[in-house]
Amino acid sequence: MFVASALWLLAWGFVGVSIVLATTSGPPASVLDLLLQGVGEFYLQSVETLRVFAAATTLPRRWVDVGYAVLAAVPLSVHFFIFAVAAVPRESDAGLDFLFNFAVGTVVVGVLGAGLLYLGAQLLVLSAVGVGVSLVPLAYFLRSA
Repeated sequence: MFVASALWLLAWGFVGVSIVLATTSGPPASVLDLLLQGVGEFYLQSVETLRVFAAATTLPRRWVDVGYAVLAAVPLSVHFFIFAVAAVPRESDAGLDFLFNFAVGTVVVGVLGAGLLYLGAQLLVLSAVGVGVSLVPLAYFLRSA
């Protein structure tokens, strides 16, 4: 469980660094810059596209953003399910109970917070990226099994 959790945190750290680099630096000048900024550029472009779509609809932007937040619960739940498969030992129910409670709490609080703070587009994109992040510890789990 420790290795899978460490890989999960490392993957989220890479996503955070990529978003910061894509936000604060210029366009990628080398292949390394492209690799480091790729996820961040995807995040920025996706959020901008969702905002443009929200502005183009006849619904108020707030309700479209709340819809994005509610829709984000699906990939966020998939993210935690894949992580649970990779990180929780099969002989332990305590770890699975903890992760289930953590996942449900995170999804509920995330959806409510994103809906109230107009961050539904950001949560939707990060939860979609999170499905990819959860594949890192799953790949380790499948390789070691």
